[in-house]
Amino acid sequence: MSQIYQSTLEDLKERASTGYVSPLKFAGAYTKLGDKGQALTWLEKTAAEHSPSIVHIATDPDYDAVRSDPRFTALVKRMGLAGSPP
Repeated sequence: MSQIYQSTLEDLKERASTGYVSPLKFAGAYTKLGDKGQALTWLEKTAAEHSPSIVHIATDPDYDAVRSDPRFTALVKRMGLAGSPP
């Protein structure tokens, strides 16, 4: 399965070399690959862009693998997203 996500990541990198690709796409690919550090880096980039796509990360099951990471929790809380702890 990781080969699929690695292929997806390579495709995203190729597409980004010629145009815009949402950093949230990269965050998702890195999350699926189990690379929490890169996933969180790309989530921070998504937040910095004020991308409306980020509003669902607090509850999106695609981010379950990073949900327990304190950096993820801090990001969700900082953004005031639904599903974040009080």
